[in-house]
Amino acid sequence: MDDVFLEFSSVSNNLFKLDYSLSIYDEFLEQTINSVKDILYVGGRFSSIEVQYIARLLVARVVSKYSTLTSGDLNPDAGLSLPTLQKTFDYIDENLHRRIVIDKLANTAGVGAAQFARLFKRATNVTLHQYIIRRRVDKARDLLMETQMPIAEIAHECGFADQVHLTRFFGRIIGTSPASFRRRAQR
Repeated sequence: MDDVFLEFSSVSNNLFKLDYSLSIYDEFLEQTINSVKDILYVGGRFSSIEVQYIARLLVARVVSKYSTLTSGDLNPDAGLSLPTLQKTFDYIDENLHRRIVIDKLANTAGVGAAQFARLFKRATNVTLHQYIIRRRVDKARDLLMETQMPIAEIAHECGFADQVHLTRFFGRIIGTSPASFRRRAQR
């Protein structure tokens, strides 16, 4: 975690404190940690790489929401500021069911679309598209475990064009089809 944090800031990690309030519930952290559990459960050729990328996202979230770090402490070469990154994460999570337009996110950050994409990748080590697809698959995974919605309906609810589109990305990321995942999860 120290190495990842240092990529996000120009200060030593000894110069900031985390707020360890016990009353905090963060749905994003819970879902992201569940994604790590799923990746480790299923395994696969790229599972260690996926977990490393997700660890970076977790650190960004924790530092952004629960630390004393301010935007002035950030290294401009690290990518988007933590508050901007947090706004981006929140916007994406709230709009997974829609088409997400990079221009809207870039305007929030006050940069052009191409620069926003570069800064996002620099900050998270994944492209914006990869991140959005991952969050959509995470949401689909949760709906498969928690509801009896038809898979085609879940696909649309998560922003996929159709069930085939969901199945393709779900298989790449989770390592199995949505139907197989649901059967296994409901045992």
